[in-house]
Amino acid sequence: MNAVVAVVVLFVIDAAITEPLATHRPFQVFRIYPANEEQLQTVNELYSNATEYQLDFWKAPRGVGSAVDVMAPPDMIDTFPLLLNSSGLPYEITIADVEKLIEIREKSTDKTNEAQGGRLSAFFRRLHDTSGPTYNFHEYGSYAQMQRYLRAIERAYPKFTNVVSIGKTHEGRSIDAIIIGNPVKDNSKRAVWVDGGIHAREWAAPHTALYFINELVTKYGEDSQITHYVDTLNWIIVPCLNPDGYEHTRSSRNPNTRLWRKNRSPQLCRSDRWGRRKCCKGVDLNRNFAFHWRETGSSDDPCSEVFHGVRAFSEPESKAVRDMLMSRTWFGKIDAFITLHTYSQIWIHPYGHQRDSYPGDVNDLFQVGKSAAEALTSLYGTRYIVGSGADTLYPASGGSDDWAKETAGVKYVYLLELRPDERQWDGFILDERELVPTARETWVGVKVVADAVLQRSGQSLAVRRRTNTRLSGVDTFRFGNGTAGSCYDLRFACKKWVRNDEKLCDNVRYFMREQRSVLLDQSDVMRVDTLVVFLIVAAVLSTVQSLGKSFKDYKLIRITPRTYEQVTYLRELWLAGSPYELDFWQPPSHVEALVDIAVSPSNAEAFIGDVRAKDLSYIVAIQDLDQAIRNETVGSDTPEGAQLDPNVYRFDRYNRLAQMESYLKKLESDNPDRVQLITIGQTHEKRPLTVVKLSGRHSFGEKPAIWIDGGIHAREWIAPATVMYFIQQLEKLYATDPVIQSMLDQLDWYILPVMNPDGYEYSHTSVGSVNALSVISY
Repeated sequence: MNAVVAVVVLFVIDAAITEPLATHRPFQVFRIYPANEEQLQTVNELYSNATEYQLDFWKAPRGVGSAVDVMAPPDMIDTFPLLLNSSGLPYEITIADVEKLIEIREKSTDKTNEAQGGRLSAFFRRLHDTSGPTYNFHEYGSYAQMQRYLRAIERAYPKFTNVVSIGKTHEGRSIDAIIIGNPVKDNSKRAVWVDGGIHAREWAAPHTALYFINELVTKYGEDSQITHYVDTLNWIIVPCLNPDGYEHTRSSRNPNTRLWRKNRSPQLCRSDRWGRRKCCKGVDLNRNFAFHWRETGSSDDPCSEVFHGVRAFSEPESKAVRDMLMSRTWFGKIDAFITLHTYSQIWIHPYGHQRDSYPGDVNDLFQVGKSAAEALTSLYGTRYIVGSGADTLYPASGGSDDWAKETAGVKYVYLLELRPDERQWDGFILDERELVPTARETWVGVKVVADAVLQRSGQSLAVRRRTNTRLSGVDTFRFGNGTAGSCYDLRFACKKWVRNDEKLCDNVRYFMREQRSVLLDQSDVMRVDTLVVFLIVAAVLSTVQSLGKSFKDYKLIRITPRTYEQVTYLRELWLAGSPYELDFWQPPSHVEALVDIAVSPSNAEAFIGDVRAKDLSYIVAIQDLDQAIRNETVGSDTPEGAQLDPNVYRFDRYNRLAQMESYLKKLESDNPDRVQLITIGQTHEKRPLTVVKLSGRHSFGEKPAIWIDGGIHAREWIAPATVMYFIQQLEKLYATDPVIQSMLDQLDWYILPVMNPDGYEYSHTSVGSVNALSVISY
């Protein structure tokens, strides 16, 4: 028995002896941050023994600095923190009561009402509803509701929709799919596959798949792009691939039930390490496909959340997918395979069984995935990471996506981890208010994949045609098998490529431009990164001036660690001391997270040499910090109370509070019918808190309003500058831009440029403490 497991056993035994029964003890979610390799090993050991202690790892360990989310049962919520503390593991409790959060977030999911009266009410809705298929996309629905919706669509649109059963579950439920294509009987066209809900607890996934269906059928004949998709492609969509598991999660709000992951296969029994016989149901369907089955990221333990089954394709759900894709009707015709999961906001391409392993057309997969993620971001600003599952999450074999690529031969294969990202704490319990935005933005990305399928088959819609000359020559080379002319260690070892073929890096330049910033054109990098870094410089400016310290020839090095070893090396420099004079502006946290380090002139050459020797991806973001600070301070040195020209306001520099106030007063004086300054309070130092109200000339009665503020944190100078630009654009374009005119006529805008004017002015003067520099820099 290893030391970590022994400690856990002692804590559990102690808890069992000393802890009295409680009336209500909640499930809690702990977010753990392993800070070094030793701590990561401790968390990995806990992960390996999770079933013994009933720990549910929402996010498995993957690397130093990467957050790990673990749900602990009620009888462990006191002992589990003791274990973490004894191992020195940093953690926080992100959900103090999981069941309570479920009740708040999913209050519309009333199982009792549905069981008792749902069928009767559904009958009367169908009896009186003549408006066509309906589904409430603002709530989580039951599997029966999903099935009724699919059947209603089939009745309403028989020409281009057909509902089929692709299999039966252990509990006898039909696994229903809908085929959408005009005409639906023409199966000679290229096809797109979408499935959701392979993991029972990931409720947003089936909902998103249903939204795709709704978009395709309700906009056919009205939207030219959607009409083209349905006329030229067949869409095979399985909203809920694991209906037994999904319905089980709906049967109770107890976290053990609501957060069930697997299907509901019959019990299998085994003896644990102490000889106790344990029997558990369910198989992780996304470990049950015949792609490197049973190799990584899965378990032989039937009680494990990642139990891979007794053999590949042992489960009716995975068999159903295999049989559909390999059938005489569809084999060789499916060009896109998209499987929906939650959570993390990652657009994943194959392969997931081991790091740095990719299919031969990884360039195509990465390019389309990147374009899809960018299109998704354009809607609400939601950001996705793009990469393989092993690189972005953790290695796991037996996945449906990898099997679809390798065995079924599908061109564009993606596993999408939907909202939320890992910075949010609610994980699988996504608020129903986020359902529609999640589905909408994902659909925008999926349409990019559909466009790629059409372009590949020469049927792209003219207005949507995309071209990219950087893909020329990609198919000349193979990736992932290490043979001559191929590249295996793709992400961070370009020098290994060159040994095989010196032309490789040029021929796969697009992929390298995205994954390895050291190969970017340096002028482009400087323009982008210097802009970002200048914002950081703003935060430390006044401290540097007050100390009289010169940063002449100091360089800012931006490093992107690609491996856990590289993260560890940087963390040691940061925490344990360094032979170089370094100032970590952005400390190391995890793989792919940017690290910003200011280096003294005397150490710069040696440090950069060390960085190169360790194969760290880096750029020199700023060559001379002193000059960057001088450039950044132009316009910010106006004394408070100085006489200012209200006709002059520079949007290309940072301005003092008095300059902003002068500009806004002039704006109000020139446009009294549309601009009003409102004082809503006063600061400790007697400065007014001034809100700008903007309205149009036309009144439509009581109007809704929008609030915008900036500068709540004094050092974040870019925020007030951005808010002032909003004000200028709304006012300036009102007379000429019909969109802006409509925005102001139909909405009232309340804008507070600087919420913290005392702090903002203070940050332009003297901080007066050497220690303040490290605080302000982060």
